[in-house]
Amino acid sequence: MVATLPVVVFGGISTILGFVMPFIEQSSDPFSISPLTIIYYLSSLISGILSWMALGGMTRMAVRRMDGFAIRPSEAYQLHGNGWNYFFASVMVGLLATLGVCFFCVGVLIVGGLTLLYIPLIMLERASAVEAISRSIDLIKPHLWPAVALAFVVGLVYALGSGVIVGTMVTLPAYAITLGMLYREFFPRSNPEPAPVPGY
Repeated sequence: MVATLPVVVFGGISTILGFVMPFIEQSSDPFSISPLTIIYYLSSLISGILSWMALGGMTRMAVRRMDGFAIRPSEAYQLHGNGWNYFFASVMVGLLATLGVCFFCVGVLIVGGLTLLYIPLIMLERASAVEAISRSIDLIKPHLWPAVALAFVVGLVYALGSGVIVGTMVTLPAYAITLGMLYREFFPRSNPEPAPVPGY
């Protein structure tokens, strides 16, 4: 949970500013941009980027910890050379989810369920964006409705936690652990003995 502090700090700044700005900013010029507005949007952007990075890093950490490896809080924001694939895959999933809105909420949930494995596939197997999404769809397809239910529950809990300043400290790691456990359900570790970790 310590690793989520940067997310909580910037998310807290944007949340607080979003609450107080309507009361302290009453400019008649619709095109004026105050320093508080700039800070608000910057903190929201930074919080979103850090959350995105932490979800990828923590998913990798969760699987490594389940495999018996030692992990460090600093690993939460390390993408290990998978950043661009992770970014492009996230954009693609976002576009698919947007198309899913055309089929009401069910379409969004189906996209969320089918793509549950793309993050661990990228972070642990260095799969490309397209490969990770296609493999996730192929693996999840026979278990579609349980996956949709899981995506709904995980997404709801994460959204509720993100609405509270400190809620992300719990829901973000829980989200990553869920993805890690799902990955290990599909890909059991063949070697039960972890390799030695330098420094431990």
